[in-house]
Amino acid sequence: MKKACNECTPFSLQGSLRIEYHSFKSQESEGSSLQSQRIKVLNKCEKLPLGAVWQVRRCLRWIDPNHLAGIGYIELIDKLPDVKDTSADWYQEARKTERGINAWYLHETETYCASIVLHMPELCYGIPSFLWWTTVPTLLITKVLAHEVAHHLKFTRGIYSREMKI
Repeated sequence: MKKACNECTPFSLQGSLRIEYHSFKSQESEGSSLQSQRIKVLNKCEKLPLGAVWQVRRCLRWIDPNHLAGIGYIELIDKLPDVKDTSADWYQEARKTERGINAWYLHETETYCASIVLHMPELCYGIPSFLWWTTVPTLLITKVLAHEVAHHLKFTRGIYSREMKI
């Protein structure tokens, strides 16, 4: 469930980035609104590895706040949505071939904020528990998160080359 844009205040680029975590299962998280300079991390996982939210917060600190401008929230899921006729072509194809889906970017529309969805089992698979509090998951999650932020930049700013706008 996405939050409507009028519930998301525009991301302020002045000051430092603050990240707000809300568990999706909590009733108070659904009613609370996004404040400036905050990105919500919505947990929709039934069983999230210990420290996963901390790792996502840590990853967001590695990304330039100017690049995160306009993203309303990061959603953590453990089950992929069912394929529907209205699903995007890439999603239908990926699910048919059973390729792994790490994450995806949902651009801003008239009704919804831009957001990033992280499929946590794909990101956490293969990381032993004794490495979970190290930089290993930070680097793996940051790589995927930065890729999705690049989709956001492409959508909001267009594609740029070194010499001209394409």
